[in-house]
This record gives sequence, C-alpha cells and structure tokens, in this order.
Amino acid sequence: MKRFLLYVLGLLIVPTGSAISAKTWQPTTLSSETIEKTRVATQAYHVCLDNEINAFRQVRLDSRHATNIILKKCEFELTPIRTALLAEQVPTKIADRLLRRRRNQAVRKVLQSMMFAESRREAAQATKKPVE
Repeated sequence: MKRFLLYVLGLLIVPTGSAISAKTWQPTTLSSETIEKTRVATQAYHVCLDNEINAFRQVRLDSRHATNIILKKCEFELTPIRTALLAEQVPTKIADRLLRRRRNQAVRKVLQSMMFAESRREAAQATKKPVE
C-alpha cells in the first residue's frame, strides 16, 4: 500500500507535456572510426592487464596492493578512449563514466585473478607441509 501511494505521489509530482520531451535523452551517433578506436584501446588495455597479472602472479604481495600497482601501470592505455570520445563531442561526464566503468570492471578482474593466485600459492604450501 505504501509503495502504491509513493507511486501515485511520484506521478503527481513528475512534470508533464513538453517539459519531459525537452529533457528526453537523445542517443548520439558515434562514427565507426571512433568505435574502432575505443575497441582497439580496450583490447590493448586488457592485454596490458593480462601481461601484468602474469608478471605479478608469483610475486608475494598483498593482492589489493598488487592490483593497485597493475592498474596504475596500465592506466595509460585508457587515454586514447577518452581522447577519441571527446573528439567526437561526447560530453565529458559520459566519457568519464565509461572510463570509470572500464576501470571498475578491470579492478574486479585483476583482484579476482590475484586472489586466486594467492590462494593457490597458499594451498600449494599447505600440501607441502606434513600433516600433524
């Protein structure tokens, strides 16, 4: 019942008519060159992350600390995406949101991989010790 009342109240508060249509989001069209640039830069970013992850798997660091180091080393791979989007007149806020999303996805991927490598190392050490 409470949700229904909030829904009705929301409908009463929302402006109607041309005010809504004036604020309606209009999708932008990006050129195929820009889409290709962002795709290639994203691939380069993931390749950089994979290379750094493979280099850090055997290093004994805290997984969070290693993740930060890896992400900082590959950060430069994201600049072509931002420049391509800004050259296409994409608003800065939207370009930054896309880059933030890519970074967040990369953080999850790298942290998961580093935590897996750390637990695998610990499991290997546990099997080497004699059971008492």
